Amino acid sequence: MSAEKVNKTSEVFGVSREIPLNYVERTNVDDKFISCLAMQKHVIIFGSSKQGKTSLRKHCLNEDDYILVQCRNGWGLEKLAEGILKQAGYAVEVSSERTVENRSSHPEPNLPSLM
Repeated sequence: MSAEKVNKTSEVFGVSREIPLNYVERTNVDDKFISCLAMQKHVIIFGSSKQGKTSLRKHCLNEDDYILVQCRNGWGLEKLAEGILKQAGYAVEVSSERTVENRSSHPEPNLPSLM
């Protein structure tokens, strides 16, 4: 008979970047996640804090199987794409075009005049 492993409460509960010892595989989530990845499409894991996003990723994937981008509030599609490219090892250069009159090539919104 093998000896029963006893864990401290602090080893099971709390905040950690590792897969917790109390991780419960949820087939409706874990299997669907793997199934979506098998379709060779981009998969984004998102949700509020402490919902198991990191644990799901670490349970189902090896570290070299994904690119991790920590999004910030207010990011649009351009910032997200820039973050993905940077994490993939690309150098990203952001530039803007100016016309001869030194105006942006993208029209400015019409703002009310204060004069």
